[in-house]
Amino acid sequence: MRVTTIELAGLTTHVVGPAEASTTVVLLHGFGAPGTDLVPLASAIDAPVRFVFPEAPLELDRFSRAWWLLDLEALEAELAVGQPRDRRAEIPDGLPSARTQINRLLDQVIARYQSARLVVGRARCSRSTRRCTVRHHPAASS
Repeated sequence: MRVTTIELAGLTTHVVGPAEASTTVVLLHGFGAPGTDLVPLASAIDAPVRFVFPEAPLELDRFSRAWWLLDLEALEAELAVGQPRDRRAEIPDGLPSARTQINRLLDQVIARYQSARLVVGRARCSRSTRRCTVRHHPAASS
């Protein structure tokens, strides 16, 4: 499996797959995962598609990245007393800028690869992430 590493929208991005692929799949890793977490999926999926794996912009430590920060101390404290707060309606700090950067990334993927189809997915993410990452682009539809 040949992995090419490039920069798109200011993000280190790993690309795997045939140059002539008519479908491009962009997969976003989850909170705390390394930026290369999903790259092995490309060799596990036998399909003539190009995979694009961007690394989240925030480095948590040497092996972990995030699209935005989470208040893990508050969550752990709530769980410790058995009273986790419902956060489904919340918009975390950093989500708007992550959304902007991901949309720029998708624009650059569309312009660079001009695939007939664009598929965007994410791993281990919340409802807020779906609002951030799944986007319809008419030029990328069939």
